[in-house]
Amino acid sequence: MRKEQTLLLNKLIDKYERSKTFQGDNKVIQKFSIRPEKVFPAYVDDSQFEAFDRINEAVRELEIKNIVSVRRKANGVIDKITLNLEELDKGYKICNRTPKKDIHLQLKKVWEKIRSLINEKEILEIFYNYIEEQEACIKQNKQVAYFDGDINNYEEKLQAIYKVLKNDKEQFIRDFSVSIFGDSKKLELMEGQIRSFLYEYGEAASKKGALEEYGIVSTPTNVSIKGEAIIKIGEQFIDLSKIDGDIGFSSISIEQITQVKVTGGQIVTVENLTSFHSFDRSNSFVIYLGGYHNSIKRNFLKQIYADNPDKEFLHFGDIDAGGFYIYEHLLEKSQIPFRLFKMDIETLIRHKKAWKKLTLNDRKRIELLLRKENTKDYHDVLKFMLEHNCKLEQEAVGT
Repeated sequence: MRKEQTLLLNKLIDKYERSKTFQGDNKVIQKFSIRPEKVFPAYVDDSQFEAFDRINEAVRELEIKNIVSVRRKANGVIDKITLNLEELDKGYKICNRTPKKDIHLQLKKVWEKIRSLINEKEILEIFYNYIEEQEACIKQNKQVAYFDGDINNYEEKLQAIYKVLKNDKEQFIRDFSVSIFGDSKKLELMEGQIRSFLYEYGEAASKKGALEEYGIVSTPTNVSIKGEAIIKIGEQFIDLSKIDGDIGFSSISIEQITQVKVTGGQIVTVENLTSFHSFDRSNSFVIYLGGYHNSIKRNFLKQIYADNPDKEFLHFGDIDAGGFYIYEHLLEKSQIPFRLFKMDIETLIRHKKAWKKLTLNDRKRIELLLRKENTKDYHDVLKFMLEHNCKLEQEAVGT
């Protein structure tokens, strides 16, 4: 009978916890009722007499305890079961269920705890934005993002996100998981949600590269370069202008580069691989970012800038929210005076046939960029995108 009682009470409590009465906004008295066959289809099946009898007995026990009231037909068949809100605590106890109001209090304690841990202004802003949205969700009785009902798992997830945001060196995902959980596989279980969080609330340009942008990788970072430059690695010099195509360096090798002499007029970072391969290398030193730039790539860029401060630094990426976030992150983290390359209204108009429509998330991220003072140099592009509902992938743009 406990199984039947739990099923029935959970359905009734679900109704209550989704209601305006639960929120405290309802001005009329609400009742939360259900017909037994909505929970137990066998109740109205004449061939299921044992089930019929068992359900009647289970409901009768709840009625005796005053947890529910019951309306019956003349023949004794249950017509409707109504939850008694005055005895709600008994219902929660039978279901072994934590009241939603208690869960909300627990969530607020977790948020206060995570905020107290953070000293970095940039990271604190990310969590404040997230928490502010979730507090609004609670007020509107909506689901809290990234919370699956397990408060301990949720707190661990937020702390893992904080440690990812703080990370400043390249680490394998399993090693990073051991360092924060003592378990090599635990981070992988929440990896998808962490990537989504970093994309939605952080500065990651895409979900796919979100962890890698903060140095958490499955394989070592590889940096591909080509064009007009001479690289010194160890005691050797590599003249890239004499090599057809590109050359790649692992994160270990890249740290052994001691000098970069750019013989062309400009340094260009390229967001996507296809565009990197097709980019005209004449007069340019070209670097493939892979959609994101972690500390390994940023340190390499800083070295290039230190060795070539008189050269022009350009960034070429998608004309979408992600592309501009990559650019902003590049400027902020590298402190190099990059300028945009072919990420303007003229390029959009010239490639109108390749436009794609903005998603709701695109619009949200573009509007956030428009609110930032430091993005005013390309506000006209962002406004054009919103007005014409368009974005453009880098691959559609020639070099």
